[in-house]
Amino acid sequence: MGLHKRINQPYVITRGADTALPLDVYDDEQAQQTATAATVSVLLGSKVLVDSASATTLGPPVSYTLAGGTTSAESLSDAVLVRWSLTIGGVVYPFERAGYMVRQAFDMTLTDADLLSVDRNLANYRNSGDSTFAWAVTDARQRIERRLLKKGRRPWLIFDNWALFDAFRFEALAAIYGSARTG
Repeated sequence: MGLHKRINQPYVITRGADTALPLDVYDDEQAQQTATAATVSVLLGSKVLVDSASATTLGPPVSYTLAGGTTSAESLSDAVLVRWSLTIGGVVYPFERAGYMVRQAFDMTLTDADLLSVDRNLANYRNSGDSTFAWAVTDARQRIERRLLKKGRRPWLIFDNWALFDAFRFEALAAIYGSARTG
């Protein structure tokens, strides 16, 4: 059985704040997996911040909450590595994910009201069963974060989230209209 981690972006750890580090694992048939045991190590360059700690929750997804006190004295960096050891179906599997130590994580500043101010008929584009556009807002945030990372604009350079408001709104609207066109 092949197992695959679901990664849509690296971990973004806010220095000095508690940060959840989830890991979502799927098999070859796209079935989400549940671990029966899990440990995690968090490295910042060659420095070990956490060494083989037990996961906070086994999930799915498995998760560990990195305490803010662990990172409060650390430098901002793109050299975070999170190593997981998950027991699934009696077999131990290793997983790794990269991350960033940042001054302030991206915080979503966009609401449904901001989207509806552009198009009052936008509510007609909601998927049945959705009462908000939270899925589009989340998708927009992840797209923008990935784009900034790919361009070398490290997340610790963005200090005021309001500066990204227009980009967030544009990306969320693109996802909504695209979903309506193909849905």
